[in-house]
Amino acid sequence: MNNNHAHMNGNSTAHVKVRPASHAGSWYSDAPSELDQQLSGWLRDAGSNIGSARAIISPKRIFVLGPSHVVAIAVSEQLINSHGSDAFEWMSTRNEEAEHSLEMQMPFIAKIMERCRPLGSFKIVPILVGSLSTTRQQFYGRIFANYLADPTNLFVISSDFCHWGQRFRYTPTESAGARPIYEQITTLDKQGMDAISTLDPSMFNEYLKKTQNTICGRNPICVLLQAFNYYQQTNNVTAELRFLKYAQSNKVRSLTDSSVSYAAGALFINPCK
Repeated sequence: MNNNHAHMNGNSTAHVKVRPASHAGSWYSDAPSELDQQLSGWLRDAGSNIGSARAIISPKRIFVLGPSHVVAIAVSEQLINSHGSDAFEWMSTRNEEAEHSLEMQMPFIAKIMERCRPLGSFKIVPILVGSLSTTRQQFYGRIFANYLADPTNLFVISSDFCHWGQRFRYTPTESAGARPIYEQITTLDKQGMDAISTLDPSMFNEYLKKTQNTICGRNPICVLLQAFNYYQQTNNVTAELRFLKYAQSNKVRSLTDSSVSYAAGALFINPCK
């Protein structure tokens, strides 16, 4: 697990290096007015599911955890026994700017946090997450549980769901003449969403082991589940991880098709009365 670019935060000073929006113009609009209109429209159409989500509190610190798609991230075994602050490394600027998982969250965060002025009133903590064993997921979960306990902190997990198709080397199907493949993908993803909604990291890990579903943010998701697991052990709270929206980029009907699934969810936490 690597700490991302050091200066990719909410501060704005003359001495801060600005991380360029390297995917603007390809993954999303590079025209500020067009992007602002798109974000406003999407957020308006999404409606409000506020409840007790930590997002309703004006956060002082926003942790953004995402998977690395461009470079393998090695974590030495000795980090498991080290202090939390020693368990992170700086990623090179070149590799970080080539990565999209964290950057794709920034336009939404910037839009939602417009009311927080000046920008220095909150900070962004971007973290790229490598491939982690269950032991390592637990290790980082213990670290982040301390931050999850602080209601002025917000966590954003960047992840797609199933990447289905020959180009992803993942084409599980039922027997011939069964349901359309896109419906099978929906069932597969919904099973994963149900596992995540239990807030039990072992349930989600077992689901991944069984299905091998190509959920790119599996490790960031597991770290969050582990963090909540440790947080709940010392706090009298009730919680619900509620999925709000699910979609697929394409309706797969044949083995030559492909699609990527998307799901949006929120973790709602309430103190027990």
